[in-house]
Amino acid sequence: MKDSLIKALNNLYGHADIDLYVIHSKPEKKNLYSKKQFKKNKKSNNNTYDMSNCLILAATKNKNQKYSKKNKDTIFNAGIFCNEYINVSDKKVVLYISKIDTSGWESLERQPLSLIRAIILGYLSYYQNLYKNTGFSVTLHLYTRAKPNYLFPTSDDAKNDNKHILSDSELINWWIKTLSHYPKVFIPEKGFWYCPTGEKIGQMQTIMKDSIMEDLKNELKINSSICQWTWGYPFEKTAFALETIPQFPDDPKNSLIHSEKRASLINEKTTVREFFEYLAIENFSGSVSACMILNILSSQEGKEKVDNSKINLSCKEFDNFMDIVLSLNYALEEDSISSSKTLHDHLNKLSKNNKILHFTYELNKDLEKEDTNNTNIGGTVNNLTSSIKRKNVNDIQSLIKKKKVTPPQELDSGINNLQGLIKRKKQTTQEQNNVNNIQGLIKRKSKN
Repeated sequence: MKDSLIKALNNLYGHADIDLYVIHSKPEKKNLYSKKQFKKNKKSNNNTYDMSNCLILAATKNKNQKYSKKNKDTIFNAGIFCNEYINVSDKKVVLYISKIDTSGWESLERQPLSLIRAIILGYLSYYQNLYKNTGFSVTLHLYTRAKPNYLFPTSDDAKNDNKHILSDSELINWWIKTLSHYPKVFIPEKGFWYCPTGEKIGQMQTIMKDSIMEDLKNELKINSSICQWTWGYPFEKTAFALETIPQFPDDPKNSLIHSEKRASLINEKTTVREFFEYLAIENFSGSVSACMILNILSSQEGKEKVDNSKINLSCKEFDNFMDIVLSLNYALEEDSISSSKTLHDHLNKLSKNNKILHFTYELNKDLEKEDTNNTNIGGTVNNLTSSIKRKNVNDIQSLIKKKKVTPPQELDSGINNLQGLIKRKKQTTQEQNNVNNIQGLIKRKSKN
């Protein structure tokens, strides 16, 4: 993984030392689907996977001479948390990006590829190359959700210009651009994206005309992506949902399946289409979220063997370390410096015991204007520290026009909060309603 991450970091600009830590938990046997599946012609159970967690954290120390006193401390400012599922007998790898976050204390200058994007794409590129010519398929799943912080507590209160909160629609925009506009780092095969509240659903109706869909594609720059994006999901609509849709620990779909309130609706006979209808009603709170599934590598004949051995922590050690990560404070610069030192101390102990991967990347490259205009990216791409002027009328939430009708009696009990994943305060404006876990993407204009 080190080589893939370095290859991605090679596309960054600036002057900084970047510390990368890759922490894996020991694999455990887990069911990926709610119902165990046995194929008639196979003895193996294709529902049992080796599941492990992966946490990648990045800290930077600025070496730019024009900042003599600013950002000279090493501060953690980017991280991703993923669930990894591997089924050797069926030759399947399923990745789920559960959380990504930035602390806001970014020391690198604005540029086409941000640090958090480089980490994500380096991680995906690693799995694409690792299983090439082995006969394995590799897919990525994620569910866009709005939350001000995930891995860096209180960082949404940070008093700096690099911590920005996106709306739900801007989050979808950011993810599609991240996954399919950086061919120098990562080229996926194809992608699926679907907003559960984005079409006619039960007693709730939305207007999704061809012209509106085309506006969505233009807004998200889907037509200029390096891979094909398809509206919808790669599942048969009439298939049984519990046997077809993967269930990840930190996923609204999984929350719906195990919701006591919806126990009478979700059962073994529930179809995929019915499931997404219920999911849409569950999430119908004025927000626009999206399910995204990316084909990273198709299953094909291959004879090469794969070595996926990793250094790792025991599950208990990993959980204890996550408790430390989530107990720190990044609201003020002095807080972030102190928290980063605490985190470094714990990580260095693990590194000395050869339980995690750690390396330092020395970045020393000037950002030139001609390079910013020639990045092989189809269209202008956001990054976590850039400012983009956006027309008010040109956002996904306005393109998907909804007409709310009284839901059926059995669904009249309200909308779940999906395990508290999306915590909302009382809002008076749409901007206050749309918070996001991706920071620093867009500097917003204030609206009257």
